[in-house]
Amino acid sequence: MHSSRFFDAFLLAVGLAFGAIGISWNPSWDRLAAGLWNSHGSAAWAAAERSFTPFTSDAFAAAQRRGQPVLVYISASWCPTCSVQRPVLNELVESPEFNDLQLFQIDFDTQKNLVRAMGAQLQSTLIVFRGTQEKGRLVGDTDRDAIKALIEKAYQQAK
Repeated sequence: MHSSRFFDAFLLAVGLAFGAIGISWNPSWDRLAAGLWNSHGSAAWAAAERSFTPFTSDAFAAAQRRGQPVLVYISASWCPTCSVQRPVLNELVESPEFNDLQLFQIDFDTQKNLVRAMGAQLQSTLIVFRGTQEKGRLVGDTDRDAIKALIEKAYQQAK
Protein backbone atom coordinates (compact mmCIF):
# COMPACT_ATOMS: atom_id res chain seq x y z
CA MET A 1 0.00 0.00 0.00
CA HIS A 2 1.37 3.44 -0.92
CA SER A 3 2.36 5.32 2.22
CA SER A 4 0.06 8.31 1.61
CA ARG A 5 -2.93 5.97 1.19
CA PHE A 6 -1.85 4.21 4.37
CA PHE A 7 -1.73 7.56 6.17
CA ASP A 8 -5.21 8.48 4.82
CA ALA A 9 -6.54 5.13 6.02
CA PHE A 10 -4.87 5.66 9.39
CA LEU A 11 -6.48 9.10 9.79
CA LEU A 12 -9.86 7.66 8.85
CA ALA A 13 -9.48 4.80 11.35
CA VAL A 14 -8.44 7.16 14.15
CA GLY A 15 -11.35 9.49 13.36
CA LEU A 16 -13.81 6.60 13.39
CA ALA A 17 -12.38 5.27 16.65
CA PHE A 18 -12.60 8.68 18.30
CA GLY A 19 -16.16 9.14 17.08
CA ALA A 20 -17.18 5.72 18.36
CA ILE A 21 -16.15 6.61 21.91
CA GLY A 22 -17.56 10.12 21.76
CA ILE A 23 -14.37 12.12 21.39
CA SER A 24 -14.46 14.98 18.90
CA TRP A 25 -11.88 14.92 16.14
CA ASN A 26 -9.43 17.74 16.76
CA PRO A 27 -9.20 19.89 13.61
CA SER A 28 -5.60 20.80 14.47
CA TRP A 29 -4.73 17.18 13.57
CA ASP A 30 -5.69 18.07 9.99
CA ARG A 31 -3.19 20.92 9.96
CA LEU A 32 -0.55 18.66 11.49
CA ALA A 33 -1.20 15.98 8.88
CA ALA A 34 -1.12 18.52 6.06
CA GLY A 35 2.15 19.94 7.35
CA LEU A 36 3.94 16.66 7.94
CA TRP A 37 2.98 14.69 4.85
CA ASN A 38 3.48 15.85 1.29
CA SER A 39 1.86 14.48 -1.87
CA HIS A 40 4.38 11.65 -2.01
CA GLY A 41 3.47 10.43 1.47
CA SER A 42 6.84 11.30 2.92
CA ALA A 43 7.49 13.43 5.94
CA ALA A 44 8.09 17.08 5.09
CA TRP A 45 7.04 20.49 6.31
CA ALA A 46 4.56 22.00 3.89
CA ALA A 47 4.05 25.69 3.23
CA ALA A 48 1.40 27.52 5.21
CA GLU A 49 -2.04 26.47 4.03
CA ARG A 50 -4.55 28.75 2.39
CA SER A 51 -7.55 29.20 4.58
CA PHE A 52 -11.16 28.61 3.74
CA THR A 53 -13.35 31.69 4.17
CA PRO A 54 -16.45 31.16 6.28
CA PHE A 55 -19.36 31.22 3.83
CA THR A 56 -21.42 34.39 3.60
CA SER A 57 -24.05 34.99 0.94
CA ASP A 58 -22.52 38.38 0.08
CA ALA A 59 -18.98 37.06 -0.42
CA PHE A 60 -20.26 34.07 -2.41
CA ALA A 61 -22.40 36.31 -4.65
CA ALA A 62 -19.45 38.67 -5.21
CA ALA A 63 -17.19 35.78 -6.28
CA GLN A 64 -19.92 34.56 -8.63
CA ARG A 65 -20.33 38.04 -10.16
CA ARG A 66 -16.58 38.17 -10.80
CA GLY A 67 -16.83 34.80 -12.54
CA GLN A 68 -14.25 33.34 -10.18
CA PRO A 69 -13.83 29.61 -9.77
CA VAL A 70 -15.35 28.76 -6.38
CA LEU A 71 -15.10 25.73 -4.09
CA VAL A 72 -17.67 25.34 -1.31
CA TYR A 73 -16.67 22.78 1.33
CA ILE A 74 -19.38 21.53 3.67
CA SER A 75 -17.74 19.87 6.64
CA ALA A 76 -18.10 18.98 10.30
CA SER A 77 -15.38 18.96 12.94
CA TRP A 78 -16.34 15.44 14.04
CA CYS A 79 -16.45 13.98 10.51
CA PRO A 80 -13.68 11.40 9.87
CA THR A 81 -14.11 11.68 6.10
CA CYS A 82 -13.72 15.46 6.31
CA SER A 83 -10.53 15.02 8.30
CA VAL A 84 -9.12 12.92 5.46
CA GLN A 85 -10.35 15.36 2.79
CA ARG A 86 -8.87 18.44 4.44
CA PRO A 87 -5.15 17.63 3.92
CA VAL A 88 -5.91 16.65 0.31
CA LEU A 89 -7.77 19.93 -0.25
CA ASN A 90 -4.99 21.91 1.43
CA GLU A 91 -2.38 20.34 -0.83
CA LEU A 92 -4.41 20.91 -4.00
CA VAL A 93 -5.37 24.53 -3.34
CA GLU A 94 -1.72 25.40 -2.65
CA SER A 95 -0.93 24.47 -6.26
CA PRO A 96 -0.25 27.50 -8.47
CA GLU A 97 -2.85 26.30 -10.98
CA PHE A 98 -5.57 26.90 -8.37
CA ASN A 99 -4.25 30.15 -6.86
CA ASP A 100 -7.35 32.14 -7.85
CA LEU A 101 -9.81 29.54 -6.52
CA GLN A 102 -12.14 31.17 -3.98
CA LEU A 103 -12.54 28.85 -0.96
CA PHE A 104 -15.66 28.87 1.20
CA GLN A 105 -16.49 26.59 4.11
CA ILE A 106 -19.91 25.81 5.54
CA ASP A 107 -20.19 24.17 8.95
CA PHE A 108 -22.60 21.25 8.61
CA ASP A 109 -23.78 21.49 12.22
CA THR A 110 -24.17 25.23 12.75
CA GLN A 111 -25.14 26.48 9.28
CA LYS A 112 -28.03 24.16 8.41
CA ASN A 113 -29.80 26.86 6.38
CA LEU A 114 -26.77 27.13 4.07
CA VAL A 115 -26.39 23.35 3.88
CA ARG A 116 -30.01 23.15 2.69
CA ALA A 117 -29.55 26.08 0.30
CA MET A 118 -26.65 24.21 -1.31
CA GLY A 119 -28.79 21.06 -1.60
CA ALA A 120 -26.34 19.04 0.49
CA GLN A 121 -27.46 16.01 2.44
CA LEU A 122 -24.17 15.16 4.15
CA GLN A 123 -21.00 16.69 5.51
CA SER A 124 -17.88 16.01 3.41
CA THR A 125 -19.59 17.64 0.41
CA LEU A 126 -17.50 19.57 -2.10
CA ILE A 127 -19.25 21.80 -4.65
CA VAL A 128 -17.56 23.83 -7.40
CA PHE A 129 -18.97 26.81 -9.27
CA ARG A 130 -17.89 29.05 -12.11
CA GLY A 131 -19.97 32.20 -12.13
CA THR A 132 -23.48 31.26 -11.09
CA GLN A 133 -23.27 27.78 -12.59
CA GLU A 134 -22.58 24.74 -10.44
CA LYS A 135 -19.95 22.70 -12.27
CA GLY A 136 -19.91 19.60 -10.07
CA ARG A 137 -19.96 18.07 -6.61
CA LEU A 138 -18.51 15.17 -4.67
CA VAL A 139 -19.82 13.66 -1.46
CA GLY A 140 -17.60 11.63 0.83
CA ASP A 141 -14.80 11.24 -1.70
CA THR A 142 -11.24 11.36 -0.38
CA ASP A 143 -9.43 10.38 -3.58
CA ARG A 144 -6.94 13.09 -4.53
CA ASP A 145 -7.41 12.63 -8.28
CA ALA A 146 -11.21 12.80 -8.01
CA ILE A 147 -11.03 15.97 -5.90
CA LYS A 148 -8.53 17.53 -8.31
CA ALA A 149 -10.78 16.68 -11.28
CA LEU A 150 -13.69 18.33 -9.47
CA ILE A 151 -11.71 21.51 -8.82
CA GLU A 152 -10.62 21.61 -12.46
CA LYS A 153 -14.31 21.74 -13.43
CA ALA A 154 -14.53 25.12 -11.72
CA TYR A 155 -12.15 26.44 -14.36
CA GLN A 156 -14.47 25.56 -17.23
CA GLN A 157 -16.08 28.69 -18.61
CA ALA A 158 -19.66 29.39 -17.51
CA LYS A 159 -22.23 29.10 -20.27
